[in-house]
Amino acid sequence: MSSSRTELSQELPQVLPQEVIWGPHQLGEAFELLIQSRKLPTEPATGQGASSDSPDSTEQRPSGQRLEEGAAALGLEVQWDPLPYSQLDRSAPRLRHCLVELPGGGTGSQDEGSQGNRSQSSSSQGFLLITRASRSSMRILSPQGSIHRLPFTTFLQHLRRPAEAESESEIDDLLGATGLDTKARQRARRRLLLERLAEHPCGRVLQVHPSPGASFLHQARAAGLPARLGLLATAFGSQVLLLILGWWLLGRGALSGTLGSGWLWAWGLLLLTGLPLQAIAFWNQGVLALGFGALLRRRLLRGALMQDLEEPRQRGAGQLLGRVLEAGNVERLALNGGFRGLFFLFEWILALWVLSLGLGGGVLVSLLCLWTLLSLGLGHRYYRQRQRWIRARIEMTDSMVESMVGHSTRLAQQPWQRWHQGEDRELARYLQGSRRLDRSLQRFVLLTSRGWLVLAIATLILPLQQSAAPQGSLMVQLAVSLGGILLAQRALGRLVEGGIDLAGALISWQQVGDLFRHAARRQPAGDAGLRDSAAASERILEARQLSFRYPGRPDPVLEGVQVEILQGDQILLEGPSGAGKSTLIALLGSLRAPQQGLLLLHGVDPHGWGSLDWRRRVAITPQFHENHLFSGPLAFNLLLGHRWPPSPDDLARAEGVCRELGLGPLLERMPGGMMQTVGETGWQLSHGERSRVFIARALLQGADLVVLDESFAAMDPENLAHCLQAVRRLAPTLLVIAHP
Repeated sequence: MSSSRTELSQELPQVLPQEVIWGPHQLGEAFELLIQSRKLPTEPATGQGASSDSPDSTEQRPSGQRLEEGAAALGLEVQWDPLPYSQLDRSAPRLRHCLVELPGGGTGSQDEGSQGNRSQSSSSQGFLLITRASRSSMRILSPQGSIHRLPFTTFLQHLRRPAEAESESEIDDLLGATGLDTKARQRARRRLLLERLAEHPCGRVLQVHPSPGASFLHQARAAGLPARLGLLATAFGSQVLLLILGWWLLGRGALSGTLGSGWLWAWGLLLLTGLPLQAIAFWNQGVLALGFGALLRRRLLRGALMQDLEEPRQRGAGQLLGRVLEAGNVERLALNGGFRGLFFLFEWILALWVLSLGLGGGVLVSLLCLWTLLSLGLGHRYYRQRQRWIRARIEMTDSMVESMVGHSTRLAQQPWQRWHQGEDRELARYLQGSRRLDRSLQRFVLLTSRGWLVLAIATLILPLQQSAAPQGSLMVQLAVSLGGILLAQRALGRLVEGGIDLAGALISWQQVGDLFRHAARRQPAGDAGLRDSAAASERILEARQLSFRYPGRPDPVLEGVQVEILQGDQILLEGPSGAGKSTLIALLGSLRAPQQGLLLLHGVDPHGWGSLDWRRRVAITPQFHENHLFSGPLAFNLLLGHRWPPSPDDLARAEGVCRELGLGPLLERMPGGMMQTVGETGWQLSHGERSRVFIARALLQGADLVVLDESFAAMDPENLAHCLQAVRRLAPTLLVIAHP
């Protein structure tokens, strides 16, 4: 925001004034101010394929897709969240630094080039830039740069009014015939509106935050985690200091013989003061755990999606399952170990200070430092043993899962005497490693904490015998030393607990660390100028001299391939297994990059389009074993490549495509119709029905070219003929891969 803009706080009337509303054409400027108000660090994308647009290009901001690309070029992520009617009272007071899209007069339609609810609705009345909200008022930044204070009731009324206008006349007529008094009629009216419009969207919220692939430190700062960590450290440190001060007062009064009610009251007040500090520490510890866990999971999920296709294929099912389990361990163990390590550091430093004030201070301080180094050595030895143990466990898990997958084959073809030969050897190695791990853990726990207590007390004997101080002063120094020894034992106990958790986290990190690093990869956004200038020409796809070789293989799978696909073409590509058909369509769909050759879509190469836009225009249905039906509504599985949540028109179109493909009887059998849950935990579909769902998913994407890789293999001849005719009618341009 420019320095000439001033902040003006004023009360608004009960009607939302137009001067606080940002028009749809001002979305880019509002987005820029939103980034500045949140003080989000930006990371301009480098390298070929980065979008040249930025959010301040207001001429292009009405497109939700352009806004998303501009944010991605800055290392940010845009998220549109609906505001359901029933959630407004709870959601609106929590809004901070966001854009709220005001509902228009109709449902409208969304930009064709954008995906789902990320695009800007054509029925939008405009936007409000909210900086802070509460149940009493909303602070709104106007296009003129002034801050306005809007009553919360006015904000709710403005969002709810368009939805209520469609139903209130019918409800008022119904209640008018009941004879209820005014108050009862108002309560009934609110109840009926809430019941009828519970899930009706009353606008959308645009949230912007760092991309999961951005710097993890930047993400933590944007989420406010460093401030929470500082507050946690301050609260815990203050709590420990108050505890030490309270026991110092109590011990001094007792040893000096002046302990009275005043000393006891002071001690009690100090302990009571520590209770709110402890509550603050626990609260911030929970907030940190949730925030850090959410950021880590988003990062790992993005890393999994950014992997090369060949990386997960080189791992077995058991190894992939092990990675999933270890990902959860990283979050849990790293948080527990990190918090305990932080608490250990505070208590260890305070223990050094207390020991230096007591009897034999220099000797005990040196002993604590040496014992801490010895404990770290024992911890490292435990870490090495646990690393070997977890490696054996993962190998055993991998073998077990592979055996479960092939259990039917084992029963049918392998003699029963050989079923468990390898398993017995693996279990023996695992048990032997478990015994070594237990012995290492016992040494780490017992020597670190209890060994220190015995050694420190024994060290006090010589200074106690040689001291010439008066009896009273000697007792005070002895009490201080004993307090320091106990505080050091408590700190070393936290070192053991935190070390065990951190060792597990480090070992788990070795399984998922590459996913964390993969998340930093950028999806090329393409060149907007080239993409916009690409005419929908007759030649859709063109490939010249394409070559591709898999890593580790001496011979190329494809070499010198020439392909030309024109608008309206319906092509059948046949070839034996292993001929490279699936590899070719992976190249055509930008799932893999060719080592040599030229690939053009409407005359523009993949760098000009960007991988996401290319895949929107070339829809590929992989082979049956590489395609997936997710546990969720059938409509969700159909509209994965289109948008979600769907509009009524989307659902009607999806149902029409399903009926065209012969899935009408299936829809009539399912109680929930298009919203019936399918998949492993829902309605079970046959192989042929699954194949038709996969085909419908590609057709509903609205792509320029539809590629089907052996999608008809699981169908009987009658369904195949019917489905093929429907696909030829619905697909603008078609490429079908099949065996001869």
